[in-house]
Amino acid sequence: MYNKCIFIGRLTKDVEQINTKTGTTLAKFGLAVNNKYKKDGQLIEETMFIDCVAFAKTAENMINYTKKGMLVLVEGKLKLDTWQDAKTGQNRYKHTLTVDVVKFLEFKDSVPELPKNTNEVFKQEKTNSPTWNNDEPPF
Repeated sequence: MYNKCIFIGRLTKDVEQINTKTGTTLAKFGLAVNNKYKKDGQLIEETMFIDCVAFAKTAENMINYTKKGMLVLVEGKLKLDTWQDAKTGQNRYKHTLTVDVVKFLEFKDSVPELPKNTNEVFKQEKTNSPTWNNDEPPF
């Protein structure tokens, strides 16, 4: 089985930083991804909201170099979280993207200057994710 997702979208809010008990940095953020298509001659635009989480160096880069509204490409694995609602006892489900790679597609004012070699900096430290030439689409 193969679990890999690639999305391009805008950050829905500033990245939330969480430090685990073991000292690992975790970044939680939301991504809004638009989908446009025509139906019966009318242009339809839908927006999908994706909850994302990144760890270690990828999380640190998201925290330091992004802010709400930035356009980013994220690559990662989709995970299904399940839990039982404490009030109703109902089973609840939510998909979360565990991000391995981030590419910044636009930059905002007041974001610190990026390192020169961004291709390697934004990959998770122990990932086997492939990289691609920026002139070619990632698929």
